[in-house]
Amino acid sequence: MASEILIEFHNRAQIFASTLWNEIQSKYALDKSAYIDHICYRTSSSDNYEKSKNQISTIAILLIESQVNGRNIATYRLNEPIIIDSKNSIWIIEIVTQLNFEDVKLNSGLVKFHKESLEEIIKKELKENTKN
Repeated sequence: MASEILIEFHNRAQIFASTLWNEIQSKYALDKSAYIDHICYRTSSSDNYEKSKNQISTIAILLIESQVNGRNIATYRLNEPIIIDSKNSIWIIEIVTQLNFEDVKLNSGLVKFHKESLEEIIKKELKENTKN
């Protein structure tokens, strides 16, 4: 059962990211170096966060887990990438809890664009978190 859920997650992530990437490319002039570096899954509760971590750990390796700005974030590297196109293979998945679970809308996607790499973003957020 767990493997079926993970296959479904992988398939849906591939469809979501591919569709989004193709739509963005057709509507906006992107820098030629632009690419998708990770997918973030925001959980609906602390229990769902723990359950999601347990499930994803069967197909990925935990890179780092920490609290950033008051919320838990676990970053994993997939054993098999989510292939978008010849330029985009997503290896990184973030599992994130929300600060206020009532604000979560799980039926909508979120896209964030960064000029920095995921590694630089993590370093910056960890540095900001240690200031607090």
